[in-house]
Amino acid sequence: DDGVLNLEAVAAAEPDLILAYSYLEEDEYEALSAIAPTVVEPEEGTLWQQHTLDVGRALGQPERAEELVAAVEERFAEARRAHPELEGTTVAVQFGHDPSGYYLLEPDDPRVGLFTSLGFELPETTGEISKENVELLDQDLIVVVGAEEDDLAADELFQQLDAVREGRVVYTGGFDTDFAGALGFDSPLSLPYAVDLIVPQLAEALAR
Repeated sequence: DDGVLNLEAVAAAEPDLILAYSYLEEDEYEALSAIAPTVVEPEEGTLWQQHTLDVGRALGQPERAEELVAAVEERFAEARRAHPELEGTTVAVQFGHDPSGYYLLEPDDPRVGLFTSLGFELPETTGEISKENVELLDQDLIVVVGAEEDDLAADELFQQLDAVREGRVVYTGGFDTDFAGALGFDSPLSLPYAVDLIVPQLAEALAR
């Protein structure tokens, strides 16, 4: 509960395999590895693909892992074929709601992989955006993750953007929504579900 890794509890579970997040400290990794083989997710790159392959090798099922990766990649390909208008479209993924500014998910954030896999491109400028530079959000499409439409209704600068006035914004809801959860898990199970949820909304917004 205090955020400290409970090695005794992990050992008591007698695991055959341990899966860990990338922010695991080196000494924690060594301690866990002494209990059971430990697979840490990659810090950058194609995270879900590589992590799935790593886990597959650790479980002695590399072929099954390759099948899972191929199936998810094909799901993305199907979505691109069904909606060619997504290809090459620039999307600004606004994360959360902060009255003092904005935050666009950056290229190395695994959560943008869903959008780039659908054929979208990211803006040249991402990360923290000041109120004075709100125009940087004005892309072909804006996707708001972790905030409701009402949260931004009183933001006059945001409301003046062309994308907002023309309805080219997709609000996915708060962090407790199914989409936010699927996007955050970034796994072969969650990504196809996220695609099914978001693609119809993206296509509808672009058609406006």
